[in-house]
Amino acid sequence: MEKFKKLSLRGKIEYIFYCMSYPFLLLFDWVSHPVKHLAKKKKQIASVIITTIMLFNMLPGTAFAVENGIVKRTICLDVQSAIVDKDGNPLTPTDGVYDMLSTEGWKWDSNTNVLTLNGVDLEVSGNCAIVLAGNTEIELIGTNSVVANDSISVQSFGNLTISGTGTVNIRGRWAGINADDQNAGGNISVAGGVVNVTSTNDSAVLAQGALSVSGSANLTANGYYCGLQANGSGITISGAVVEASSTNDAALFTKGSLAISDSSSVTAANSAFAGINAKEGITVTDSIVNAGSGVNYTAIYTPKALTLNGTSKVTANGDFRGIQAEESITIGGSAKVTVNGKNEGLASLDVNITEDAAVMVTSINQSAISGKTNLSITENANVKAIGKVCGLLAENTMILSAKNIDVYSETNYAVCNVSTDKTITIGGNLKAESSNVYAIRSFGTITADNTANITAVGGWGGIQAGGDIAFTGSTVEAVGHGDDGIYSTGMISITGGSIHAAGGEGYVAIRAKNIQTADEAAISKIDLTDMIEKNGGKTAFCDWYDFNGDQTSWTTFISRNDNELISNNTGGISNGLPEVWLAAPCTVTFDVNGGSGTNSTVNVYAGNHVSAPETVPAKNGCHFSGWYLDGVAFDFANTAVTQNITLKAQLDPHIPGDDDSNCTTAITCSVCGEITTTAKTHAWDTTWTNDSSSHWHTCKNAGCTQITDSAAHVPGKAATIENAQVCTVCGYEISPKLQSKDTLTDGSSGIEVRYENGSAFEASIVLSVTSRNQAEMNQLKATVNKAAPGFVLGGLYDVKLLKDGIAFQPEGKVRVSIPLTRTMKAMKDLKMVYIDSSGNAKIISSEIKDGKIIFITDHFSNYGVIGKVKAASETNPEDEKNPKNEKNAKTVSSSPQTGDTCTTALWIVLLFTSAIGLAVFSITKIRRKNYKK
Repeated sequence: MEKFKKLSLRGKIEYIFYCMSYPFLLLFDWVSHPVKHLAKKKKQIASVIITTIMLFNMLPGTAFAVENGIVKRTICLDVQSAIVDKDGNPLTPTDGVYDMLSTEGWKWDSNTNVLTLNGVDLEVSGNCAIVLAGNTEIELIGTNSVVANDSISVQSFGNLTISGTGTVNIRGRWAGINADDQNAGGNISVAGGVVNVTSTNDSAVLAQGALSVSGSANLTANGYYCGLQANGSGITISGAVVEASSTNDAALFTKGSLAISDSSSVTAANSAFAGINAKEGITVTDSIVNAGSGVNYTAIYTPKALTLNGTSKVTANGDFRGIQAEESITIGGSAKVTVNGKNEGLASLDVNITEDAAVMVTSINQSAISGKTNLSITENANVKAIGKVCGLLAENTMILSAKNIDVYSETNYAVCNVSTDKTITIGGNLKAESSNVYAIRSFGTITADNTANITAVGGWGGIQAGGDIAFTGSTVEAVGHGDDGIYSTGMISITGGSIHAAGGEGYVAIRAKNIQTADEAAISKIDLTDMIEKNGGKTAFCDWYDFNGDQTSWTTFISRNDNELISNNTGGISNGLPEVWLAAPCTVTFDVNGGSGTNSTVNVYAGNHVSAPETVPAKNGCHFSGWYLDGVAFDFANTAVTQNITLKAQLDPHIPGDDDSNCTTAITCSVCGEITTTAKTHAWDTTWTNDSSSHWHTCKNAGCTQITDSAAHVPGKAATIENAQVCTVCGYEISPKLQSKDTLTDGSSGIEVRYENGSAFEASIVLSVTSRNQAEMNQLKATVNKAAPGFVLGGLYDVKLLKDGIAFQPEGKVRVSIPLTRTMKAMKDLKMVYIDSSGNAKIISSEIKDGKIIFITDHFSNYGVIGKVKAASETNPEDEKNPKNEKNAKTVSSSPQTGDTCTTALWIVLLFTSAIGLAVFSITKIRRKNYKK
């Protein structure tokens, strides 16, 4: 163990792997070389035995398991009387529990009335396989088989619940499962497990009360009669999978109601009668249903109401009808329904398809969808109906206002309402087609609103009504191949929308026929409101005339070039339009835009072109440039009108032609040639016009650039500070007043000069100061000492006034201010000295004020500032406070800190790291030596 501890991680892993592999290697060696190992020590033999035992222990336990010990039982398991084992021996319970799970695969708990089946194999002849009292539960575990060859397989004299997660296969000559004691209940509830039930001479699952299948249950029921049958309150399927079939009856039958919900899946496709038959109504919610029928039966049938909603998917294929509910059928939610029937596909007194439902119905021999009283398809429903006779048939009111309805009839009307006093109301999208007769036929009236989009194509006509037809804002395409496109024996009213109607050969697009008495006045039976015909067609009618004893009046459309409707000798009309396009007109308004005339409006069929008015508006000072739409010239020849527009007259101001800028010449518009400016005589202005060199008189007429009396300026007196120089003729200012300034300043020396009396210097005068150097001042040393013994020059300046570069003397006394320099400030008894042209020095009066030495003079020349040198004791105290010699000041190193102070810490870290590395190396070496030992 100590050596194992000293191993590295890799060494430990290799050692463990070796120990685990050793038994297998040893056993393999024994099997391969038995003779060699028999000659070795007994200790090695013992190792082989131990190794073999270890191998067997490592094998899965089931590999050598024996059968579970459950044996087949052939006598009835009756838990409501004396309970016996498979051999008929009475059993004694333990605390009310008969536990035969280990031998026969069942356990009965009389305390809870729960029969547990786990691997039971039960087959009985001459009696029931299992007999239960009321309010009993069968719990399924594992796979079970229950067979009654001559009777009911599972008989419950009261309520029965099947639960668990196992499977049971039940077969009976009579009912597979029967709960028939109504006094004690008779309800069957399958709440879990997989339950497969077969009956060879009765219903597979028969409940005299209610039947429910729920939870995760999976129920398959194959019956001679019904697969599932409930004679009580009904059948409820919730979240389960159910498959029912029948040889001689309905696959799923109840005298009560049927409710399928919660994502259930129900199949009732194989049956002799109806696939599903519920006497008190059917409701399917969020589930899948697939139903079929036997010969001459309906796939899904109820005498009451049927409702399909939620996300349900329902398929019904019936040999007679696909789905029939005597009272009503409602399909809503987002249900998807597919129905096929040899007779009617889907039939009821009242059919309502709404919300987002999607319905596909086909009838081989009759109508696809039939509502005996009312038929309503609304909201976002999507319906397709294909019928041999009618696609959609109602005997009363029909409302078709869904998102999409597609209807086809092979032999009759695609859409038909047979009541003369009822109405087909249309909104949404409706496509109807009939191969032989009218696509849409109402024996009453037809109305469509502004949401309607109708396409009706018929082998005869497109749309026909025995009463009135009213389209309000609707879009209609009606085509008849062998009759009129739209036909009514009442009034046809069209308001707004868009209508395209075409009749077959020899027929008209739209026709209203009225047959009454001869003394009745004929009136037009087609009323158009806010409509226009594409090609200018117009309505016309003929007065009463006798045809085969009937007094007849026609109203239809004729060409714009016809004056009246002409009837022929066969009772028809000879000049009616076979095709018309009607639409709410697009209005085109012509706005004269302030020009002559008045605004006008014309109606244009959408997509047609409009013509420009023959007369164009006029406006003074302007010419007509065309009709404009939103600022762009309108192209009448190539632009179709598709909406209401306003064309505005473009009246642009005249554009004058060439102008010689002489008012004596007339000017014309370069666009229309109209004179825009007439010729005039010059009107000379009395006020002079001038520029920098001359003056003249101009013509006051607009646009004229001619001049007269042009001459050069005549200069007056020269400009002064007070007055400018002007032209003596026109007053033009030739030279402005002279600029002035109060003080002159030399930029380099800071010396300032100003007149004592406050007069100003002309702006052109500048102050020139030349500072003499030390050598020049040394030359005057004797002169200065003579004028002022003990004094020396602190500064010498040549001061001048310059005008246009020429020196001149001031016009009066001036005050001169000289800023004190450092040299001057180091002296005492400062004075001003005047140096004349001969080099003589003369002290003049001066004063020191505000750091300057000031004197007054009327003559400029060389001026010097003199003073005495101060003794050492008179040194400025400020110089002591700020000594220039800084050798005794505290010295501060300017070398940057480089981090050398961290050197010691760095060496400590390196030393510590080296020590650890040396220790690790030594330990590793010792371990390797020990391991080798």
